Amino acid sequence: MKDKSNQDNTIPRYLQIKKLLKQEVLSNPQGSKFTAERELAKRYKVAYMTIRRAVNELVDEGLLYRQQGRGTFISEIGRIATKTHSIGFYVSHGFDIINPYYSLIFTGIEAECRKHNYSVFFSAKPEDLIPMDEGREGSLTRRKVDGIIAIHLRASQEPLRQIMRYVPVVVIGYAGAELDIPSITVDHAAGARKAVEHLVGLGHKRIAHISGPLDTPVAQQRQETYLAVLQQAGISPASELIIEGDFDFKVGYEAAKKFLALPEPPTAIFAANDTSAIGAIRGIYESGLSVPGDVSVVGFDDTCQAGQWDLTTIRVEKEEIGHIAFSLIRQMIETGELAEGNLKTVVPTRLIERKSCRRIQ
Repeated sequence: MKDKSNQDNTIPRYLQIKKLLKQEVLSNPQGSKFTAERELAKRYKVAYMTIRRAVNELVDEGLLYRQQGRGTFISEIGRIATKTHSIGFYVSHGFDIINPYYSLIFTGIEAECRKHNYSVFFSAKPEDLIPMDEGREGSLTRRKVDGIIAIHLRASQEPLRQIMRYVPVVVIGYAGAELDIPSITVDHAAGARKAVEHLVGLGHKRIAHISGPLDTPVAQQRQETYLAVLQQAGISPASELIIEGDFDFKVGYEAAKKFLALPEPPTAIFAANDTSAIGAIRGIYESGLSVPGDVSVVGFDDTCQAGQWDLTTIRVEKEEIGHIAFSLIRQMIETGELAEGNLKTVVPTRLIERKSCRRIQ
């Protein structure tokens, strides 16, 4: 094919290419998949970034749109794909932005949005951020956000499948192996290991566990590690010392009461998060006992409340998670792809020792 893009050297090359690509868009069926950018670069004998810039402008103008993991498509009449310079923050059903863990992640996202002139909106329902037309896949009557950062902890992938039909998405939590979605996860196993090994190292053998909801991979990993560390230390896990919770203060409080009513109560509790750990501490105090004098307690997350309660816990850099999530979603919005190696980010943890644990003989 003759390279028609060299017809006028006074016009920037990417604008010449853009004009040719626009003709190609208008001559093909609406809703059809557009030619891959690397193939276009070969066809027009120009640099890949020249094609990328031209295609990005056609996306901004609404002539093309991208579907994550599927490619670039020719827009349909009535589809408005103009960029909003806004990001959605979606917390999946059953979890609350009021939770200090999620609110600190939101703080990190919000700070980055301000730096880069983006707005951010919160919702517990994806349809509030992306009005969806159920009658035709990929159709979009109007767009509220250019991309979504989703807190997703449960194993079901359907909410994520729904979102990624319309805009790019970055997951904080569990994305699942079957979906090609960039995700940011905490090293839950390493964190739980540090927590339980800390208690074992202080001489505790009757160590109870208040888990999170076990339909979430997060809670599963923390409980599995708790059991593994006990077994490796030669301690037989006792079923009466494990209570399933929901990362909630009330369940932590009630669990502590149940543990202390046992004929042989635990000398230590590892809670799956700080909120349930603080609930457990309240339950211990109301039972007439002390922390750490009678029971040692370790949490997970290191929220601001952990410091107020002198809670030994596992630190997760929550605002840093927000910064990473924004960087990834912005890259996807502005370039349509991620740099190699950015599909999964694992955030490390570390033990923060305060005054809620003591050594026993």
